[in-house]
Amino acid sequence: MKDLTALSLGKRLANAGLTIDDIDETLTEHPNGIAQKYADRLRDEIERSYGKWKASARIDDSAGHDADHRRTSGNAGDWENPDWSILEDRRGELPEFPLDVLTPAWRELLERASHGAGVRLEHTVIPLLGIISSLIGCSRRVCPSRSWSEPMTLWTCVIGDSGDRKTPGLRAMVRTLDVIDKVNEPKVSEQRLKHETRIQRSKEIAKKWKEDREAALKETPPRELPAMPIDAIDPGNFIEPRLYATDPTVERLAPLLQARPRGMLLIRDELAGLFANMQRYHSGSDRPFWLEAYNGGRHVVERQSGSVVVDHLLVGVVGTFQPDKLARAFAGDEDGMYGRFLYGWPLAPEYRPLSNDVA
Repeated sequence: MKDLTALSLGKRLANAGLTIDDIDETLTEHPNGIAQKYADRLRDEIERSYGKWKASARIDDSAGHDADHRRTSGNAGDWENPDWSILEDRRGELPEFPLDVLTPAWRELLERASHGAGVRLEHTVIPLLGIISSLIGCSRRVCPSRSWSEPMTLWTCVIGDSGDRKTPGLRAMVRTLDVIDKVNEPKVSEQRLKHETRIQRSKEIAKKWKEDREAALKETPPRELPAMPIDAIDPGNFIEPRLYATDPTVERLAPLLQARPRGMLLIRDELAGLFANMQRYHSGSDRPFWLEAYNGGRHVVERQSGSVVVDHLLVGVVGTFQPDKLARAFAGDEDGMYGRFLYGWPLAPEYRPLSNDVA
């Protein structure tokens, strides 16, 4: 016991239900340990450590210091009365998702998809709501009045502990987006070819324009220089339109939003990573950007490489959170970020044989 201080050891013995006298007697039985180290100060050290333990445990003085009472009071560390609160998931009683708001076709599809993924319906319908709202984006707006309109924005989040099947439900919905992207590949390839043709044409027109300028300068007297044709401007790199991204920077999101004006979608299996990355690349914070990304308004991204104008800054967010990481992600001053999410905390699914009805 020489490597333990009287303070830490006193607290441990107090947690076990011992009174000050019990602790004094126990330590005195080991004269070569703590009792030898503190000698005449042993009783004072025991009382000091006991007082600190009592304050931290918030024990009522009126309860007394009877050892039998300590052993049955249910304090932390009591083997006969363990602290069952460590098994509490903090979820409480939450209502299930109202299936009656879905059409029969959607309900059947989601039930079959949830069965195939081995999850509850809430694990699939909550991400689906965020995905659909992002696909609609700025193409439709809700207008409570002439002076007030909002784009189709819905950030959704499934909460659950590790192993509670959050990811399979999310992936079941994301696979649909991947199929759409696969189907659109020929169209995107055609767009890329047209863009590369524009780039080559712009280079040819720019070269011809420079030759005309040189010829005009060499004439006597020099004639008026020709203006640069609009078609000579370099259109820049081709930006492949995407339905969603997983780990984009603010700089990358701006051109992606130009390629898809109705809005983009961010999908993160662990949304805690999104908030951790908000200050990853520079000394500033990207949090204001994400706060504005909910509204769909005009935004200018200013960077050293130049400015990028986004007519509609709208980025949907879909993902999952573990309870402890959720609390840490929104710690600090309230800035409205927490209120932008629609949360669902489904129960862990019960076992049942999987189904292949939905691929």
